[in-house]
Parts: sequence; C-alpha cells; structure tokens
Amino acid sequence: MPYQFVSLPFDHLALAASNIDKHTEHFKVKSALLLKDHTPDGPREIAEFWEQGVRYVFFNGPDNSPLKFCEIKGRPHLTHFGHSHIGVRRSSLADAMDEISNFDSKLIASYRLEGGRVPVNVAFLNWGNVVLEFFEEPAPKTHGKTGWIGFVPS
Repeated sequence: MPYQFVSLPFDHLALAASNIDKHTEHFKVKSALLLKDHTPDGPREIAEFWEQGVRYVFFNGPDNSPLKFCEIKGRPHLTHFGHSHIGVRRSSLADAMDEISNFDSKLIASYRLEGGRVPVNVAFLNWGNVVLEFFEEPAPKTHGKTGWIGFVPS
C-alpha cells in the first residue's frame, strides 16, 4: 500500500477503564478538573452503546484537550475494544467516512444517540491497532485548542 496522509481534527483521547466512580474520585483528589462541557458533575452514561451501555467521564487533559475514561457496563476491562480510542468530532459523519475511505478500516459499530439537545451520529472504526470514534456534533464554545491527527499507513 502506498503511503497516505490524512489530517483529522483531534477532539479527545479515550482510555478504557473500570470502576469509573472510584477513578473519578481518585483523580479529583489529585486536583484533576472535570471537563465543564461534558461531565461537569461527574460520570455519565450512554445506554445505547454496546450491549448494556457505557459510563464515561471527561477531564481537562494536556493543553485543555479532553481526556475521557470509558467503562463498558457488563464487560471485563480487558475486553473494552473500541473504548480506548481517538475521538474525532466532525460536522458531517459522511464526510469523515469519505476522508478515510482509502484506508483499510473496518466499521465496528454505529449509533444514533437521541437523548441530547440534538441527535448525534457516532461510528467506531478499527484501523490496524487504532480505534477511531467519529461523531457528528459541533464543537462546544469552550472546547480546548484544536489539534490534529495524521495517519500514515504502512
């Protein structure tokens, strides 16, 4: 495969975790700050993700980039495939999928979340050892600096 490069706007880094409530309290004691736009009061849940839902919490990461911890309910920590991922926020999920269409990626799961202010389309893709979460949503006004992710397949 020839080398390719695609620049994707970075939104957040997510790490699989277990016992989100315990970890949230531990990080808060260590002066970590919850991300005001996403989880100002602590962990939340998305019932539609995976078989039994997912619990998650966002903290302010380096340079105010969101750092997310995810726990898939009903699964042991080691099987959280898809929830250690790189989040990519896009105004159009279809455009995001087109941007990486030349890459050998595989759709893991897709969802339409109806519970927020507006519906949000989400897709998880596996590309080699990387899991990407594309979601269709405008950036909040207080979101940190916009970074980018570059991919060069081998």
